[in-house]
Amino acid sequence: QFAELLINSYCPNKCRHCIYPSDYHKYNKNLPVENWKTIVDKLHDEWGIKKFIMDGRGFSKEICQVANYVKNYIRDSEVGVIIDGDSSYPLHDQLFSTYFDWVDISLDGDETDHDNQRNSRGSFIRTIEIIEGLFKASNFKKLSILSCLTSINKDSIINMVSKLNKEGVKNFFISSLGTAMVRRSEERRVGKECRSRWSP
Repeated sequence: QFAELLINSYCPNKCRHCIYPSDYHKYNKNLPVENWKTIVDKLHDEWGIKKFIMDGRGFSKEICQVANYVKNYIRDSEVGVIIDGDSSYPLHDQLFSTYFDWVDISLDGDETDHDNQRNSRGSFIRTIEIIEGLFKASNFKKLSILSCLTSINKDSIINMVSKLNKEGVKNFFISSLGTAMVRRSEERRVGKECRSRWSP
């Protein structure tokens, strides 16, 4: 059993395939780190949970703080994190110095398709630099690539997987989202997501 903790409700990204409303964080306020520590203690003491997934719509220093708390105070605990290259890039020092048992990072095709789908020029390069930094830091046991398959990147996902596999990445999780929708400032988007796992 495990607990997934959505530490940060705010995301600075403007991904075309996002299923969250742009004002999600306004109605789902973040809890202080001290509150998360109390929640973690209760989950462990009352339910025996030792495996935690640190999640967030965007990476934040609070995710590292809660992760470090778990590793320091719960014996034999396991902590994973789900990140993207854009929001974690400014906080890469904290990311590389925090011990995670596993890291899941989003990458959506080759450079052109990824940047298009993420609606962010340079996002692919930043993500690759984060992946390279994680391997150099060696502060984790397992790294996985998370990809959202859409009409934008359907022709480059396989090539991306092949290239990263040759570089030593062995775990890939691919979600299918039929059509990537154009992001509008006040648009609420809902996607039907089908998850599958593929580890070449």
